[in-house]
Amino acid sequence: MNEELPQANDAVCFAPWTLGEAILLGFIGVFVFMMTLAALNFVWRPTFGLPRSEARMLDVNLDCFAMGVGGYLSILMLRKRRVEGFWSSIEWNASTIPMIAFAGVGLLGSLVLRAVSTRQLVPERIVGLYGSGLLLVLILLSTFLLQPILEEVYFRGILFAGIASKLDTAKSIFIVTVIFDLVHAQHQLIVLPFAIAVGIVRVSTRSTANCFAMHAAYNLGAILWGVR
Repeated sequence: MNEELPQANDAVCFAPWTLGEAILLGFIGVFVFMMTLAALNFVWRPTFGLPRSEARMLDVNLDCFAMGVGGYLSILMLRKRRVEGFWSSIEWNASTIPMIAFAGVGLLGSLVLRAVSTRQLVPERIVGLYGSGLLLVLILLSTFLLQPILEEVYFRGILFAGIASKLDTAKSIFIVTVIFDLVHAQHQLIVLPFAIAVGIVRVSTRSTANCFAMHAAYNLGAILWGVR
């Protein structure tokens, strides 16, 4: 049986996202990211005596956390402190079996990427690749959880809904895919096939949760297989 995952309380109708709201939230996210980065570089960096690699990944996690908090507060401001129905507004539509299935697709996709880019399928040893256990935990927290949830909620959730309020579905997901690829400028050739695939999942299943599952599993696979 297809077990439905718990959803957020959607008792109060959450108005559809407008293009203006989606763009504003995007600018706020970039602003919070830049301010957090500046604060970590010029004001206070909580390294806690960690080695350089661990300290750098701690910065990434703090950036993600700051963007999440900034986004939540911005939604409260835009929607007059009413966030009930948010998950329905981005078509989260979480369901266990499809999420597991698309997670498998994400893992397979990362393995295919490794085969294409390195011409070998044998995964790297995690300990040898990432050094300490703390570093691996920090990488998993940011890459497997925080980054996928933030990116999918915004790109395939809020931004897609905002653009779709003005354009048809095909044009909307195309624009979102292009923007998503441009944001990942350092890995555009690697990200583009993935972005296209996630866009297809978003449109065909009408579920941002499926996109998150695929994205998180893809990132996890990149960690496990040593994809750079």
